[in-house]
Amino acid sequence: MTVAMLNGLAAWGTSALLAFALAASHHLDDHSDEWAESAALEEAQKQAAADLRRDMAAAEICRLQHGEAGFTWNTAGELVCLPRRGKPVTHLEASYAR
Repeated sequence: MTVAMLNGLAAWGTSALLAFALAASHHLDDHSDEWAESAALEEAQKQAAADLRRDMAAAEICRLQHGEAGFTWNTAGELVCLPRRGKPVTHLEASYAR
C-alpha cells in the first residue's frame, strides 16, 4: 500500500466515523422529560390569554354601563364594577367559574 492509498483510506474512515456519529446523535438528544414542562407552560399561556380576554371584556362592560369604572371579581367569580361615584355593582351575567 502506498501513502496516498493510506491517506485515502484514513479519509474514508474518518468520514464514515463522522457520518455514524451524526446518524447516532439523535439518541443523545432525548428531551422527553421536558415535554411535561412544555405542555404545562403552553397550558399556562393559554389560561393567561383567556384571563386577559375575560378581563378586557369585563372592563368594557363596566365602562359601557357605568362610565369611568374599574372592576374586580368577587370570591364567587362574579364581576363587580367599581364606579368612580356610587356603590360597587355586581353583574351576575358576567360571572365565571373557576
